[in-house]
Amino acid sequence: PYVANRWLGGMITNFNTIKNSINRLKRIERMEVDGSFDLLTKKEVIKLQREKEKLLKNIGGIKDMERLPDMVFIVDPKKEAIALAEAMKAKIPIVAIVDTNCNPEGIDYPIPGNDDAIRAINLFCAIVSSAIIEGQNEAGRFEITEETEIISLAETEEEKKAREMEEEEEGYIEEEVEISDAEIDLEVKKKIEDKEAESELSGADESSSSDEASESDSINSDESKNSSADGSSLEVPSGEEREE
Repeated sequence: PYVANRWLGGMITNFNTIKNSINRLKRIERMEVDGSFDLLTKKEVIKLQREKEKLLKNIGGIKDMERLPDMVFIVDPKKEAIALAEAMKAKIPIVAIVDTNCNPEGIDYPIPGNDDAIRAINLFCAIVSSAIIEGQNEAGRFEITEETEIISLAETEEEKKAREMEEEEEGYIEEEVEISDAEIDLEVKKKIEDKEAESELSGADESSSSDEASESDSINSDESKNSSADGSSLEVPSGEEREE
């Protein structure tokens, strides 16, 4: 942004009012482009064109300025005393070409030089403009680097979160596997115990059956002994004895 014509009072201290004039200038320029002038009378069009020329002359250099500048460069601080006073009031750093007839008081970065010769003014303006462009490029590179760092940090955080989620899932799966293995071990142990209990029960049944069988065998043998004893005590009489 620049001001090559007269400095309007309030360009810094009353920037909101100046911004209204900037918006008016942009509106007239849009009307020229979108065909709104075709709907107006010739007299109205001429009036708007004159207004546009006046606005361009006074604020055309700052129509794209959205906020107060970070620094002000003044060629002749004695002639541009209003600009100097407003910049000092707004506490904006000032760079100015200070000739022998100028007071450097209040100027943050005075540049001793001739502020009347056109060639000297062109030289100073070229150097300052080159420095501004270089600074803007450096700022752009810094912003790009900062954005890249932010993006890389965000990617690192995302990768970290993804890794943590994967580790949690793996731990959950391992825990499930461990639990299932423990359950399998319990089932196997239970089955073994059930089989052992069944085998013990079947062994007990077999032993009781064998005891019963042995008891029945002993009873049978006793009965046979008794029957044999009874048979031996019975005497069958002979024929002679029967006759007697």
